[in-house]
Amino acid sequence: DRRDSRTKARYDHCHSHRCVCHIGHNVRSAVKEEKMCQEAMEDRSVLLSLPYEATIDLHGLTSEEAYSRLDSFVSECRKRDLRKILIIHGKGNHSETGPVLSGVVRSFIERDWRLGESGHPDKYDGGKGATWVIIRKKGKNGE
Repeated sequence: DRRDSRTKARYDHCHSHRCVCHIGHNVRSAVKEEKMCQEAMEDRSVLLSLPYEATIDLHGLTSEEAYSRLDSFVSECRKRDLRKILIIHGKGNHSETGPVLSGVVRSFIERDWRLGESGHPDKYDGGKGATWVIIRKKGKNGE
């Protein structure tokens, strides 16, 4: 179907720019589509340039303790409408079994619907021993 191929092409175009602004929308003019993609990219740039609004340090915790504290921390940050947080988990240099908490943090971020994009900060803010995360905006119903 011709309409389906246009929808797919529009999705592919936006998806390549990490934009999901058109999924499920009716066909729009190319100018409006490009403007929406640009706005989405600008929003992403703003989010990535935000300073960390809260930090949690998980050094010395067990995997279970870290997971539980992360859940509480994210809940509290979301209640306060914070958007960018820093999680310090360490590099595992002092662990007999190697890095553990970095994997716990990565797994938590991947599974938690409240969290979006993440990455490692520069060396000054912890490098590979820390992870920054964008907290998703609350929906219209507060979720």
